[in-house]
Amino acid sequence: RIKHSLYASFETDLETALESEAAGQTFCGYTRDHKEGVTAFFEKREAKFTGG
Repeated sequence: RIKHSLYASFETDLETALESEAAGQTFCGYTRDHKEGVTAFFEKREAKFTGG
């Protein structure tokens, strides 16, 4: 998602690129890896990301 947003931003205007980035960030906030990262941060431990 991040690479897609970056590459797409070269071919569009700033407003559209920012909207796309916001949608991507929202999507990433619902992943298991996001939950693991936040949990690990509060538990002061290294996160174990699975790619999901």
